[in-house]
Amino acid sequence: MLKKLYFACRFIKNTMELQEEIEGKVVLLSFIGNFLGETDGVIVVDAINDYITDGYTDFVVDMQQLEHINSAGLSVLITVSDKIKKVEGTLILTQMNERVLKLFKITKLDTVFKIENSTREVVKKLNT
Repeated sequence: MLKKLYFACRFIKNTMELQEEIEGKVVLLSFIGNFLGETDGVIVVDAINDYITDGYTDFVVDMQQLEHINSAGLSVLITVSDKIKKVEGTLILTQMNERVLKLFKITKLDTVFKIENSTREVVKKLNT
């Protein structure tokens, strides 16, 4: 019984917070926690769709506080990237920790996504 309670609590903790900010013509999204697809994915895709509908095409995703991303989360990022490309927009991922960056390298997604170190520099560059 104790083991089930532990996993139930752990499952509740495995959620991601999405922070949204508009800086000039750039939408800055910050992923905080664990990006595990399903519910988190719907929230991210809906947010991107709303911003695209409002005319935004440049997106920066700050991943500094992202602790973990699974295959479902990666799939959501690919879906989002495709949506942004359809409107001739830009998607740049920034400030990945070593564990997340290693996953992107193993899956070769580092060749699919533009990944940068500094969120502020990317936002500034996109706004010029």
